[in-house]
Amino acid sequence: MRNSTVDLAQLRQRREAVRTKELAELLERRPDLWGVHLPADLAAEYVLWSA
Repeated sequence: MRNSTVDLAQLRQRREAVRTKELAELLERRPDLWGVHLPADLAAEYVLWSA
């Protein structure tokens, strides 16, 4: 049971990282979307500043 919990947590973290990266790439391609949804802006800024 412990291994499956750890595996699920790792999968969630990877999925979140991929989604956040994809969001940052979308906002690079579509600058008109900046300012539409604050949490998306913050996530994209996080990716840009952590690179």
